[in-house]
Amino acid sequence: MLNILERYIFKQMLMTTLVISLILTSIIWLTQSLRFLELIVDGGAPVSLFGYLLILSVPKFLEIAVPIAIAIAIIFIVNKMVMDSELSIYRSIGLSYRNILKPVLYLSLIVAIALFFMSAFLTPKSNKELDRMRDIIKSDYSSALLRDGVFNAIGNDLTVYIAERQGTQQLTGIMIHSTKEKGPPVTVLAETGRLLNVEDEPYIVVYDGVRQSRNARTGHVETLNFEEYSINISSLQKQSINSWVDEGERTLPELWAYVNGENPRKRLILPFWAEIHTRIARPFLVFAFSVMTFSAMFAGRFNRRGQQRKITVSAVTLILLQGLFLAFSNLATDGIAGVMLLYAISILPIFIGLYLIRRYDSPRAEHLTWRRRIEGALGLR
Repeated sequence: MLNILERYIFKQMLMTTLVISLILTSIIWLTQSLRFLELIVDGGAPVSLFGYLLILSVPKFLEIAVPIAIAIAIIFIVNKMVMDSELSIYRSIGLSYRNILKPVLYLSLIVAIALFFMSAFLTPKSNKELDRMRDIIKSDYSSALLRDGVFNAIGNDLTVYIAERQGTQQLTGIMIHSTKEKGPPVTVLAETGRLLNVEDEPYIVVYDGVRQSRNARTGHVETLNFEEYSINISSLQKQSINSWVDEGERTLPELWAYVNGENPRKRLILPFWAEIHTRIARPFLVFAFSVMTFSAMFAGRFNRRGQQRKITVSAVTLILLQGLFLAFSNLATDGIAGVMLLYAISILPIFIGLYLIRRYDSPRAEHLTWRRRIEGALGLR
């Protein structure tokens, strides 16, 4: 259980972590949400759907933001303790570094458990729903994806070129090349056209144009002038929706059931195993971030003018751990060696950090510089 001072530190850590997580998530959210804005700008999808897509993207961002937020919170709180002389008071009343670390470990445990359930269940479901909504948008709102001045590929069987769009429906300078119908490909050229919804199905309706197709028997191009011609642009897109669910869209039990199934795709076994181990190892990364940042911030003497060197070491440590975790996650798809490295980079820093903190709390550690402490802890002296 936590005493009064430890509960006070826990509360500060919790509030700071929540604020930093919100800031980091908002930054990532805003940068990544730009790809959804095109649906609103082109007027093809409602604002409510745009907001729903943003909400579905949040769990994936939280997995990245929350572990980093705890580390930044440790840096902020420790630096505040030094600047406000709180750390000197804690030490004078007999509070050790391990006592200060205890609320950090409690918070890390809570976050790690939440992160595990998020990674195992919530994030895959949100990813799956996000992909489903993208498919719906591409089929039901495919008219919003038609841009002027470029060749727009709709599915594998239809290409549409529009010279200019006026508003959301009026089109000029239209070329449509279709291989949907049985027989030879068909090319339609028209001066004007419109985008219409007929019984919730999007259509391109063109006027005063010409329809051209090659006669396979004679080899001649047959031409047909028309006053009005329409093409459905949603059915083709619906046919192109991929029914396969990849590893990032499956919950942990679904991943386990697939790799232990009777007829799994052999070439996908390793990526699925890698995804399982990555989700199991990710919560340990929360402890690695917390303990290594804590040990870096409490190494050596404290300076009320600032802890720039310690903050720099902490930042470099975070970047290194995160980079290695991502690299070993990719390497885990190649075999057991990558999986072992993945667990090593997630768990080994925890024991290194705890050992360093224990050395800092030793009676003679008060008289050592931060460099001699680390060298002594590592057995270099």
